[in-house]
Amino acid sequence: MSPRAAALRVVLLALALGGLGFAFRGSLSRAVLAGTVDAATGYRVSFDALAVGADRLTLRGFHVRRRNDPVLDAGTIEAEYTARDLLPGGTRRFGLRSIRASDVALWLVRERDGTFNVAAGGAPSGPVRSVAGAGTPLAFDARVERARLEILDPYRAYAGSRRIVLAGMRLRAVVDTNALTQYALEGRLVSAATRRAPVPFSLRGTIDRSRGYGTHRLRIGRLPLADLVNYVVNSPSAHLAAGEANGIDVTAYALDLASTDPGGYHLSGGADVSGGILYVPGLVRPLRDLRGR
Repeated sequence: MSPRAAALRVVLLALALGGLGFAFRGSLSRAVLAGTVDAATGYRVSFDALAVGADRLTLRGFHVRRRNDPVLDAGTIEAEYTARDLLPGGTRRFGLRSIRASDVALWLVRERDGTFNVAAGGAPSGPVRSVAGAGTPLAFDARVERARLEILDPYRAYAGSRRIVLAGMRLRAVVDTNALTQYALEGRLVSAATRRAPVPFSLRGTIDRSRGYGTHRLRIGRLPLADLVNYVVNSPSAHLAAGEANGIDVTAYALDLASTDPGGYHLSGGADVSGGILYVPGLVRPLRDLRGR
């Protein structure tokens, strides 16, 4: 399960329990709500303040942990919902109309044994049961300000690959899982090589269920490659010592999402690569001045 999916699962469960908190707000404490989320998800959840109204929920100082590792922190999460849609026959899943979040931090931490701080998804061990409202679409708009994702892997072979951060992220999205979903994400990539000059990036996408296509476009201007390549290779003998990519423009697209047997996404795009210095096992000297497109 991706950190985004895990975080969304916890937040949506918190919203559902928030509705319960509104219904029994005179007798249900903040600690009971957090404890219920803990038991249901396996994550340790806490928050500094919870305000629940007939159509709005606000969480402040929201924190999610698993084992001893952080998973999610959020300064503020605000959700608007339609209570009627929580009942059978509702037109929006979870009744959700909008989400606003600010000062958000996500962590993806890899342990020495290869496991992560986010629980892996898996196939159900028993028979699949139908869930009421499972066919009801998610239909909401989202806005996230001042977000960051930290990828921590302290056991990577090279120090520069042990911490990679997507910082200063800003997200705008309009989601309708039965019709049209569009989003725009902007931020800066920070690694050991780019700490003094973080690299701007943008990711924009559209999923059109009615027309059966999806497209997601990633653009990055100039990107030093060593830290990212060495993260993937993770070998003390084979590694990239230098090199950069310019004009990265990559699109993932699918044209058959409406098919009963879709073929998945395809990639297109490119970048100009120059200044590469690659160490390869068995060679006395590195390969230098690698370039191409």
